[in-house]
Amino acid sequence: MKKFIILPLLLLSSLAFSQQILPTEIPADESDLLGQCEGFNTKKPWAYCLYKFKNSRSRDVLYLLHGAGGNAQQWIHNWKTIRYLWRQRNMDAPTVISVSFGPYWALAEKNSSSFSGLFGFYTQSVMPFLESKLPFHVRRRLLLGESMGGFNAFQLVTKAPKLFTKSAIVCPAILAIDQFSTDQEVSEFIQRTGAESWRVYWALRYYKAFYPDPTDWTQAQPQQLFHHLKDAPPIYLSCGRQDQWGFFEATQKIGEALVKMRHDSYWRPLEGLHCVRNYEEIVNFLSN
Repeated sequence: MKKFIILPLLLLSSLAFSQQILPTEIPADESDLLGQCEGFNTKKPWAYCLYKFKNSRSRDVLYLLHGAGGNAQQWIHNWKTIRYLWRQRNMDAPTVISVSFGPYWALAEKNSSSFSGLFGFYTQSVMPFLESKLPFHVRRRLLLGESMGGFNAFQLVTKAPKLFTKSAIVCPAILAIDQFSTDQEVSEFIQRTGAESWRVYWALRYYKAFYPDPTDWTQAQPQQLFHHLKDAPPIYLSCGRQDQWGFFEATQKIGEALVKMRHDSYWRPLEGLHCVRNYEEIVNFLSN
């Protein structure tokens, strides 16, 4: 196992709180889009990008939580199709706020990990600060998380359910095993799901870096937090059946239980690999 986890450990240790201050990036063919990005070299360095259509009158805000290896500009890089659909429908699109603490991070409550404590910082400091910069009073807070960001979105909707009106969680980084599973359990999981070994070990190392103790993990493991979904905002949950990380198995169990518990939420198993998306459904869900 060691050959699979040494590199991810080094990456997480050196990059979890590194933050590159990026220039604002707007595609040349999207002149109707305004954007601003800013970074802060605080104790926990972070950056944000804020995007808004010039003519939109919406007072809604969409918080985006990016995937592993991403940054605060992920809205520009990964979600152009949603912006296209908003234009096509002549919608008053929400203001999008994308926050990043570096390529790899988790909204972990304070624990024994030096990387922890971001949950309180994000909800109590970052969000109020960013909303104070807006020229309007926020009507609805929407949430969109992909992969690592999907795991983080799950933390928010279960631990701070009143913060958001709706949440779309796409291909969340949720495994049916964890960093405390035995070698045999990990091996059986890989065989059973067809997940790529290096990806599974990478995800386990990610969990370990932010939740090093079993008690810490119990407070964050999605399967343990599931009962809190009854108090969460409406959720749209999707995952690709052929997800190479093995995320489909656990996400399917949560999704199937979710729709039995909630009539206002959706579970969508999709044909495809990691982070395959149904953009139309995401737009429909967040817009209504």
